[in-house]
Amino acid sequence: MFTPEKEAVLVVSGKNPRLYTEVMNPEDYLDICKKVKIEENNNYNNSQSFIMGGIKVRSFAMTRPISDYPNITISTLKTPPATWDQIDLVDALKNITKNNYLIVGASGAGKTYLMNYLLKEQHKDSDSKIGLIEEFSELFSPNKSTSVLTVPPNKPGQERLLHYITEMSNLMRFDYIYIGEIKGSEAWPFLINLSSGTRGAATMHGSSADHGLRRLLNLCLTTGIPEKVVADTIAKSIDYIIYVENHEIREIKKLTGIFNNGIFQSIKIWSKGEGFDKGLKII
Repeated sequence: MFTPEKEAVLVVSGKNPRLYTEVMNPEDYLDICKKVKIEENNNYNNSQSFIMGGIKVRSFAMTRPISDYPNITISTLKTPPATWDQIDLVDALKNITKNNYLIVGASGAGKTYLMNYLLKEQHKDSDSKIGLIEEFSELFSPNKSTSVLTVPPNKPGQERLLHYITEMSNLMRFDYIYIGEIKGSEAWPFLINLSSGTRGAATMHGSSADHGLRRLLNLCLTTGIPEKVVADTIAKSIDYIIYVENHEIREIKKLTGIFNNGIFQSIKIWSKGEGFDKGLKII
């Protein structure tokens, strides 16, 4: 029996996620662990996606020996909104989904929330064969032809299963593939899928649209592919970058297909406070 009097339980919920800490007695803490299926298994991390109280949730716990006590994060899965609050962007977003795009933002910014909305709007009446590839079950199946491929996060010393599944998905003949979140070397097989003609999108952490692109480049370089090859593939495979913050779209950029002097050339289509740039259309 351990006594985690100082343990912090982080809970994320609602449209605007907030974090709070709670000090518990050992019995209450063990009850929380049981409910979210976390065990003291000394196995570094424990990740689960499941139904709790009728709501889809994901939990992540960093356990011993990395942490003295399980450090638990619980997230609820947000149902796609009926419409997007930024009304002036609805038509533009519909056009963006006809292309390949990235959604970039910080943790809790609303990346998955926006992705689920776009998936629903684009595919709700289609029979396209769709692949959802993710480590946590966060994306909603938009139609009956959707295959959900969920793999557990890798543990230290293990190969990233997300990379392997993303690579093998090219053999499954999907019309569209969507990565719940790119965090590692799966960035490169994702791009290979897009450059082979499959449509798709992904979410990524980043502090701006440009930072998201640079991070995508750096993750691809971990596979050993030359920078020029990776940069050219990104420039020609990704059409739009959407940057979100606090569940709002702050910026939309369109790539021109050119990477020069270490910079992805792009056009700012729309930005918060400025609206659409005159003469530019999203097609």
